[in-house]
Amino acid sequence: MSEQTPDPRHQDVTARDLRNHTEKYAQLTLKAAFIINGGAAVAVLTFIGSVALRAFEADNIVSLADLTCSLVYFSAGVLLCAVSTFLAYWAEYMFYSLKQKQNDQTSSIFTSTQLYWSAKAFSWTSSLCLLVSYCVFVGGVFAFESSLGKFAQAYSVPSYKFSFIPG
Repeated sequence: MSEQTPDPRHQDVTARDLRNHTEKYAQLTLKAAFIINGGAAVAVLTFIGSVALRAFEADNIVSLADLTCSLVYFSAGVLLCAVSTFLAYWAEYMFYSLKQKQNDQTSSIFTSTQLYWSAKAFSWTSSLCLLVSYCVFVGGVFAFESSLGKFAQAYSVPSYKFSFIPG
């Protein structure tokens, strides 16, 4: 009995489908990071505006430096998302150029090896920027929580801490 070899067309379709799904999920991940960081930045701006307005009406001086720290975190997250998108675009462009170079045997100032490793470097750097964007979001959340605690202490507002340990 002879073993049947898989149909090469089926392998290409499967690889193409996998690539399409990977690109789709990468785009969704970028959009999600952009939305959560951007939304958090807008929420912090709204909160700062509300606190500043109330303090102005009550003739109190409010230090907003602690609150703006979290805004910086969220803004950095949005910037990292933009950088990640830019790097992902260039990685895809280099992979496309590499594919064209292999198919058409066109001349280029870059060798196939240089294109491949450059594309890989852009791709990994893009992924790293996206990961750091999510980490910066978490840092912004902790900075905002910390600033709310300081704000509550300064103005004698009850602050509630949630604990997973009963008692």
